[in-house]
Amino acid sequence: MADTKEAAVAYIVAQVADLDLDDLVYLHCTHKFPKDETAEDACRPETLKVTQSLIADLPDLAGELVAPAFVPVRAQEGRPGGSQFGGIPSLPTGFDWPLSEHYTIGDAYKDVAPTSFKQLFKRKKPLPMTFIAQIALAEVSGLDPDLPDTGRLMIFMDHELWAENGPSGIRIVWDQTPEAELALAEAPETLVTLDELARIQHEEMEAESAALVEDFLKDLDVGDSSLADSIDPRDDDEGEEDAEPPEEEGDETFSSFFLPPQIPVTFSRVWLPLNHHASETAGTAYAQRVAGTGAVDVLYEAEVLSPEGGAADMPPYHQVLGKPIPEQSDPRHAAIERRLLGRANESHEDYALMKEKAGIDTDEQMIAYMTAQASEYVLLLQLDVASFIDMSTEGTTYILLHRDDLAARRFENAIAIYQQT
Repeated sequence: MADTKEAAVAYIVAQVADLDLDDLVYLHCTHKFPKDETAEDACRPETLKVTQSLIADLPDLAGELVAPAFVPVRAQEGRPGGSQFGGIPSLPTGFDWPLSEHYTIGDAYKDVAPTSFKQLFKRKKPLPMTFIAQIALAEVSGLDPDLPDTGRLMIFMDHELWAENGPSGIRIVWDQTPEAELALAEAPETLVTLDELARIQHEEMEAESAALVEDFLKDLDVGDSSLADSIDPRDDDEGEEDAEPPEEEGDETFSSFFLPPQIPVTFSRVWLPLNHHASETAGTAYAQRVAGTGAVDVLYEAEVLSPEGGAADMPPYHQVLGKPIPEQSDPRHAAIERRLLGRANESHEDYALMKEKAGIDTDEQMIAYMTAQASEYVLLLQLDVASFIDMSTEGTTYILLHRDDLAARRFENAIAIYQQT
């Protein structure tokens, strides 16, 4: 990421300059002509030539390949109504904590409670949603003219949202209460209990894992030496003075999905390279040049070899506004499918129905339609799940809102799309 567009372009050019071009050309031609050595040999000099020309023109082409966004930066302390991830928000009087439409308290207890708590599994009351983030809109103003610049967005998420995409697992509240009238809320008692159970389960699993490793080492015939010492990652051939100091007890904090710890943040405007899966990439002069000349897609190669990281002291890939960084296809395409079908596209019949609803005849027209419609969705938040909570999961959740809904301030129509590689 970079503070200015010029710096972002310079970053892209520098990343490409570090690539082993001869190796990439060899792989490119080998893949293109896997069973034709003559064609492969002829491919290499021509591919090298057009790729070198592409790289020479990259400083002029890369301006289309970067976009502004906001990323979180850890703040020294929070304030009522300020931006934050997790924790408990400060709320206006009379605020009703959102409840899930799909998950009950019993559903959540099944995940974290010991079997002796079976009687709790039958509880059918709706589960309170998890508070994910609060975005102070004044901190992210100026980038998207359709986004309000007053108040805050409070984002609540369903239990195990990544298991189900769609609008029903997300709840966004646009609150304009003056900060002086906000008061720190209390977490729903159910979430407090579930968080503690999840914490206990985590500690038991950690202890069980450590015991298994200890038993494994004892069963090995290693003579007088200690295998445990031989595989200790803190060992350093350079000497003890270079070894990392042991972590203080309590340095690591467990974060359940029910009550993620509070991280006060501010938002910084940056420029980020477009991901090769983003819809905007396909229409750039760079992409057309690659397709038209057969050059190596050096930006894709640089992206794969040197993925862009996140803001300092923050989990990677948390982002507000800008263009999404997909893990698969552009997540806005999944949002378009849901807008056309009312559900996910799951079959050839669904795809045909989408074309019919969009008034489109050919696949080429459908591709163009999806690309154009992607720009109609605003990325309210991109959340890296694995770095936000301590669970055996990974992936990214994208919270999107159609511009028609944004203009009408219908934040309740936001759609959450989960992707995992």
